[in-house]
Amino acid sequence: MTWEESVGPSPIAEELQSLRRQLHDREEQLAERPVIDQAKGMLMQDFGVSAPDATALLASLAQDSSLEVQEVAERLVRRLRGTASGDTAERTAHKIEQLRELLGDPQQLGG
Repeated sequence: MTWEESVGPSPIAEELQSLRRQLHDREEQLAERPVIDQAKGMLMQDFGVSAPDATALLASLAQDSSLEVQEVAERLVRRLRGTASGDTAERTAHKIEQLRELLGDPQQLGG
């Protein structure tokens, strides 16, 4: 029998449970960061966008595709891995549009 079970529902036990849930949520958020940061880095390197623009682009792609930013980042990292290039601004815009289209078709991104 755990300590929480032995004392029954009390304010302290409820607070402890709440803190455990918060800790779990924070751990999940931290676990998501590396792939989001990777995706941002790839967008910055491959497409020549700034860090704030990469963040905004991920958010926009997520919103447009009704996916979480984490899922968009995972799909982009899988899709873009090993495809670095020196695109011009015009080609960058075209590639970003292609990314938007690919996000609409999960099969294209392996999702």
